[in-house]
Amino acid sequence: EIAIISKRCEPDLFQKVREAEINFRSFTAISNSITNQLQTCLNTEKELDEEENFLSCLKNKSTLILYGAGARGVKIANYLKERGIQIASFAVTDKGGEELIGGITVRNISELIELKEKAVILITTSAKFQTEIEESLTAKGFKNIIKAPNEKIDMWSELGLFTV
Repeated sequence: EIAIISKRCEPDLFQKVREAEINFRSFTAISNSITNQLQTCLNTEKELDEEENFLSCLKNKSTLILYGAGARGVKIANYLKERGIQIASFAVTDKGGEELIGGITVRNISELIELKEKAVILITTSAKFQTEIEESLTAKGFKNIIKAPNEKIDMWSELGLFTV
């Protein structure tokens, strides 16, 4: 289009059309960038709301037990502690060597049976083990079981809301 205009118009007009085209492209790029930033902001706001809902579900629980004392469990424990949520203990199936991780007692799940009615168990393992663990806890009589939302936690991490 510009080549056709250049043949028919004065050189000054061609230059003005060229500048307008460059300005339009710059405006479009800036507009697209602003749109992307706004979308990221809206997504972050939505994730903040979901994170707050997750945290409010765990706040004020008299006995919060994290099932799983591996790397992910420790990271989730630190995340919750930073937000003022008290953790009673880690629960594991087979207690190994460590008695305390990050100031939190590690106990075998069988030692916690007396808490099955009132404790909230947050399963902090990878998603592939969560259903099996949930079924085992239910069979033991635990009533309040929550699976950690791993995919959300990963997203919150990417957005800087959760440090893993």
